[in-house]
Amino acid sequence: MRVLFVLFISCAMGIAGCSSCPDSDMLVGSYCYSHHGFSSSQDSIFIYADGTYTYQHLASNGHVFDRHGAWKHDSPGCEILFENFLFFSDEKSFSGSQGGNWYSRVHVVDGVILLMYSSEDNIYFSKVGRNSRR
Repeated sequence: MRVLFVLFISCAMGIAGCSSCPDSDMLVGSYCYSHHGFSSSQDSIFIYADGTYTYQHLASNGHVFDRHGAWKHDSPGCEILFENFLFFSDEKSFSGSQGGNWYSRVHVVDGVILLMYSSEDNIYFSKVGRNSRR
């Protein structure tokens, strides 16, 4: 009986300590680039309920670069696949460049959905709102 009790408590603690992966409909929304908790509107991702996304980069000269594609939710792996994804920077215009697939792990911290860019450097896209479009 004591073994069963210890096993039950261990399992309950393990389940409570892990955040579950949000449903696909919870992923829909607007996300801003964030590094060590400081958000920036320079890079934003807009995830839509119709299975599409838009990634926007605001360059220092005011030019806005954007990329569109499809996204898929891998619930068991707690990841999002962004198809045809391409990151932008101020240093180079990537117009005409082919995109690729970007797999982002999904985390929930204090009720906020985070799309990880670099877990080692604590860089992620933080959900800031729900999209009204699409």
